[in-house]
Amino acid sequence: MADETGLEKLRLTLATTRSLLQQFLASLSTAPSPASTPTTETQLPTNPLALLYTSATLTKAHTTKLTLLLLNPPFTPTAISTVLHDLSTGALPVMMTAVEICMPETWSKTLSHEVRAGVRRVLGGLVALIAEVVIPDSSTTANGATAGPPLKTGETDAQKLANMGSGAGSRDSLASTGVVWGACDALIALQTKGLEGLVVEKVIQYRDMLKDAITELKEWSEENPEESDFDSFTEDTTEEPSTASSPPSPDILPLLLQALKHLTLLSLLYTALLKHRLPPKTPVPPSPPAIQKLNTLMESLSCIPDTADELASAFYEEEEGEVRAHVERCGRLAKEAAATVRGGWGADGEGEGEGDAFSIWARRWEDLVEKGEREMRVGNELGGSSEG
Repeated sequence: MADETGLEKLRLTLATTRSLLQQFLASLSTAPSPASTPTTETQLPTNPLALLYTSATLTKAHTTKLTLLLLNPPFTPTAISTVLHDLSTGALPVMMTAVEICMPETWSKTLSHEVRAGVRRVLGGLVALIAEVVIPDSSTTANGATAGPPLKTGETDAQKLANMGSGAGSRDSLASTGVVWGACDALIALQTKGLEGLVVEKVIQYRDMLKDAITELKEWSEENPEESDFDSFTEDTTEEPSTASSPPSPDILPLLLQALKHLTLLSLLYTALLKHRLPPKTPVPPSPPAIQKLNTLMESLSCIPDTADELASAFYEEEEGEVRAHVERCGRLAKEAAATVRGGWGADGEGEGEGDAFSIWARRWEDLVEKGEREMRVGNELGGSSEG
């Protein structure tokens, strides 16, 4: 039977570990502080991805040990304390050091956000897993009778300790372990992916999100307004209801078709950037000007699909003013993104990209975007004058 010394040590270790996890989670809930001194291309600090790889690998190994100890009797408080101590004094502080190093102005907002979100998932999973560590009441009287409430099954304290790893809680332990493993694997993968791989992955994700919004609006534009309620009801009553409750009205349909053409043109920017301004074709230099440009670019590219979703909602509500405002914002964000890297990744462009394939394409693309915007404004003015 585990002695009281081992149990008391485990209580203290659990309290310390829980406090540490809550402290780390609280620090992740606030925005990262700016770096005290700017870095240059030749003065980059320690690579946070290397630290994440090491700390996440260790955290995964410690989590595996802890889970095995919880699920397999006998209950061994000393061994559990050792794992928790190693976790809280080694792997986790190193992981948080990586978070501190991965500053947005040095390693980009994209990587910083990904790291912080991944570490937050690791810590959340550990909080849930450690909650599964239940210390039994081992106090007994001199003759061996329990000092607390009587045991329902007649088990002795030794039997209780031996069976701590089995029971209904095992499923919760395994679920929490799976969360930690998955989050650690994602952090480990960042070492291979790197900043450039992550950026490419995110741009593809944003492009696909925008295409999804375009597809949804296109399907809505093709709905038949003459369809009877009976036909609509009998088609398939098992499908989830559409976000749009009815087909577009004749009044909003012309604007919808114009917006679809506009969004499709904007979506081409993502493909052009992937082909001409992003890795592997064009590496992003690890310099402050390039990182600043990358932060601006990714902010714009991420906001376009979100605005397109808001645009779809405005269409479904037939709020023409909101529709035009969202279309205008999508165009403005896309043009800002293109302008950010039209001249390349250097400070103020430094001319290295002027006249290349992307800059020439971007000018023609922007002309078409602005032409479409003018046509939509003319349509709005004509609609307003006809109403008058």
